[in-house]
Amino acid sequence: MKRAVIFVNGEMQNADRVKACLGADDFLIAADGGHRHLKTLGLLPHLVIGDLDSLPDDERQALTRAGVEIKTFPPEKDETDLELALLEAVGRRFKSILVV
Repeated sequence: MKRAVIFVNGEMQNADRVKACLGADDFLIAADGGHRHLKTLGLLPHLVIGDLDSLPDDERQALTRAGVEIKTFPPEKDETDLELALLEAVGRRFKSILVV
């Protein structure tokens, strides 16, 4: 896996275009609410990170059962969920990072 692709909360304008940009060896990170975009694309993240205030408990349990790594932080953290995802990607030494 050479590239981390971080999905953030917000609007995804063109799901087909986003999916076409993804490679089979991309490491998919959902920054909290970004998990819903991966769900729309029919993909599972490798990692969900953040305070998880946008991730319903039933979806969190389903992701855990599917083997998705989940890193939870307290809501009163200093970083945004995107910053946490970027720090994680840099710490894992990905050669490139794409933010969706």
